[in-house]
Amino acid sequence: MASALHANPGEREILSTRAWVQGEGTWGTNKLCQVLLTDKNLIVGVEGFLGGIKEMRTYPVSQIIVVNGNAQVRATSEGAAEIDTKQGHLSLHMESRNEAKKFADMLRQLVTTGTVDTSKDEAGFLADMAGQLGGTLKDTFGSFTKELGIGGQLGNKQVSITCSGCGATLNGTKGQTVQCPYCDGMRQL
Repeated sequence: MASALHANPGEREILSTRAWVQGEGTWGTNKLCQVLLTDKNLIVGVEGFLGGIKEMRTYPVSQIIVVNGNAQVRATSEGAAEIDTKQGHLSLHMESRNEAKKFADMLRQLVTTGTVDTSKDEAGFLADMAGQLGGTLKDTFGSFTKELGIGGQLGNKQVSITCSGCGATLNGTKGQTVQCPYCDGMRQL
């Protein structure tokens, strides 16, 4: 579904996604919404039953609470981005922990520095996708050759690597693709 939210004139769109909103007051809980982060505002639009935007709220980035230089934005292990603004608390439940982390990191960077470098994020996303595809192909090929009894063995050598996404230590068999339990990134050992 294309986003019905658009940046205001003079604003730059940074990130657009969908989430379940849990907020204070009239919104209640568990409302499907569209979320648009611009360089000036966080715009949240509750989707109507028949589509479109039923209600929209704008949270100026300048109104996000900062304590000791730290923007009060965090990603939870349940995949939510928790945001404290001068308008109140907002909880956006994303599709995954990775998406919530990416959103929270971008918003935090925007609040504290005034800018977001999205070029690094896109390169990281593409590199992760290429790594996952390569690992999947290698695992598939390895399964075929093992079942057919052909090809060399990778061996059962146990290895440890550092996750390129979050720095956690990942263990397993060489050549195996594993999912990081902290950032959910797929990594090949």
